Amino acid sequence: MFSNKKIQQLCLAAVLIFAACAPLAAQGQGQTLEGAWLISIAVDGQPGPFAIDMPIFDGRGGYRVIPSDKHESEAAGSYQRTGNRGFRTTHTHILYDDLGHFAGVAKVIGALDVNEAGDALAGRYRVDFLDAAGHIVDHVTGTITGKRVVPESL
Repeated sequence: MFSNKKIQQLCLAAVLIFAACAPLAAQGQGQTLEGAWLISIAVDGQPGPFAIDMPIFDGRGGYRVIPSDKHESEAAGSYQRTGNRGFRTTHTHILYDDLGHFAGVAKVIGALDVNEAGDALAGRYRVDFLDAAGHIVDHVTGTITGKRVVPESL
């Protein structure tokens, strides 16, 4: 038989487990970016997608981007929920010329909305191109669409 002290400890453990899991259940569909996404990037005024990238969002507000363009580094950034299925993001890439030398920095600022099912996103972005001194030398804007990467059956 369990002692009263053991029962109290088990109840406390159950309460702590429930408290830890409750925020996850409260997030609901579309309330998180956590996980990997395959995104298509279009530049305003240009035909077709410009690039396909893969951001990977953690559960603590950070993320990294695996780029499809070999003239830029993998990026690191942070994100924040702004409301119901809305997020803002900022990440930075190091840019390289054709010889692999430093060519500047690209700071990408985005506003994203996740659909109600939580499996697709869409939004807008601005890229500020900076020189070595950190001065903005150019910028572009465009749209982002994406699909969450999920396990599939073999």
